[in-house]
Amino acid sequence: YEYNETINIEHAMNTDINNPIIVAKMKNGELFVLDGNHRVYKAKHLGIDKIKAYILSEEKITKYMYCEL
Repeated sequence: YEYNETINIEHAMNTDINNPIIVAKMKNGELFVLDGNHRVYKAKHLGIDKIKAYILSEEKITKYMYCEL
């Protein structure tokens, strides 16, 4: 995980890192944070290297990204 300038540090430090983040596991094995960037930032800042997460497959994410309205 790399710091992103869109992270509001004050907000990040007030998040609850006990709430799971949501990540997509890509076909190449990489994990992409869909929801929870502020929690990840806080965990890293505190020296925590593991956090609870819901891990979704790339196929499942694609299904929801391209739904008809």
